[in-house]
Amino acid sequence: ITLTVTDLNFIKERKMLRRKQGSFLTCTRAAAKDMAGNDVIAVADGSGIGVSTYKDDLTAPQLKEYNIDLARGVIQLLFTETVKGGTLAPRNITLHSSANASASGAVSYQLKGGSSSSHDSTQSTLTLAKDDLNAIKALPTLAISNTTTFLSLSPGAIVDIRENEVVAVTSTDARTVSVFVPDDVDPEL
Repeated sequence: ITLTVTDLNFIKERKMLRRKQGSFLTCTRAAAKDMAGNDVIAVADGSGIGVSTYKDDLTAPQLKEYNIDLARGVIQLLFTETVKGGTLAPRNITLHSSANASASGAVSYQLKGGSSSSHDSTQSTLTLAKDDLNAIKALPTLAISNTTTFLSLSPGAIVDIRENEVVAVTSTDARTVSVFVPDDVDPEL
């Protein structure tokens, strides 16, 4: 049986099968048929078959895409697999005005803080610290549209359920934003 990515993330988000002890297989009669078309013998809950070989998750998560909403001050990061809630480290995330931060005229801003979602999921939502949000808005060529909003992150930015660090996105090959919502909030005195 080959599990799909969706199945694997479902299992990881529910903290299932994280170790050999406590990992069991159960099934209904409809789970499989032999070559003659006979149903498999059911294995009831409470009588599960213990795992004989267990391979730990060694795959590092990767940033799939991200969205930024400057009106709400939120960055939503989507990953290839379930990441551990509460482990997002904003200081390991930098916004750039160009895909290559070394390009002439490129502007970069490394985040200083913020708060993130605390549940295990394939996405993590970062609420930017007020100082970061104001600093980003004060830079006239950074994050003013989808063509001036790029993101890099270092391996310490977030980990998956098994503590594998995210694959870095370098500042010379920063990722472009998928959905960009500009700041349309009027200032208050």
